[in-house]
Amino acid sequence: MAVVFGSGLVVGAAFDGVSSEAAAAGQPEAAESQPRETERPRMYEQVGITDEQQAVMDSIVVANRTILRANRAELDSIYRGLVLETREAIKAAMDEDQRAQYDVLLAERDAKNAAKEAREREEGERRD
Repeated sequence: MAVVFGSGLVVGAAFDGVSSEAAAAGQPEAAESQPRETERPRMYEQVGITDEQQAVMDSIVVANRTILRANRAELDSIYRGLVLETREAIKAAMDEDQRAQYDVLLAERDAKNAAKEAREREEGERRD
């Protein structure tokens, strides 16, 4: 059970990173070369790269975002499946009262995340 929970945390953390990249992927590609004043610099930008290296690295990021977009539905499905599997394994180790409380907490978190995603989609649509 600890392995399932730990893997759920790892997958969740990884997906958060993917989600951030995917959110950025929704922006027009012309924005890739524009300075990002409100965002922190990418790690590779913090090591003193040249303009030529910057161009290569930016093209790598754009190419991988294209792959991510093409596979987004499958990645989302895999992620959701792992989340549900992890939640069920955790609930199996709880008593009835704990499961009920856990279900309430999960529903609150899911509603909060859904509202956040809806806001982000709406903001993205306004930018387009």
